[in-house]
Amino acid sequence: MIPEPGHPQNPLVQSRIIIGALASGCVIFAAVAIVISLTQGPFMPDPQMSMILAGLAGAVLLGALVASFVVARVFARQAGRAAADQPTPEEGERTIAAHYAQCLVIRGALAQGPSLFCITVFMLTGMWGVLAGALVGLAEFAMLFPSEGRQRAFMSRALE
Repeated sequence: MIPEPGHPQNPLVQSRIIIGALASGCVIFAAVAIVISLTQGPFMPDPQMSMILAGLAGAVLLGALVASFVVARVFARQAGRAAADQPTPEEGERTIAAHYAQCLVIRGALAQGPSLFCITVFMLTGMWGVLAGALVGLAEFAMLFPSEGRQRAFMSRALE
């Protein structure tokens, strides 16, 4: 059986800590980057290179968003197969919960990487619009933040 909600061994508690830490890292880095940008200005005054980096940041962000949704579907399918191989429904439930936790970590990394890249591009170029990519990453963290309802939805998709 999965440990009770709030128990440190519960995968939801562990996943919340991980997703929260990934998101807070982005927020802290963004705050530092904004302060540096406001006090020291951009480090890369070349407008052509700035536009290239901004475009690259957008492409990385878009690619990571697509990959995140693909990962969710693949993990749900794998969780369903793995749960079907378990001898009891309780073990199948634990297996799906473990897949859900792993999926969240991967999707969290897919949100954090492009967010940090967008923040770095902002710090280098001073282009405030690039911070929108970091905001998209934070929105994805909010959508990923584990809850019992989201875990049940994942379990339902896994068992389809």
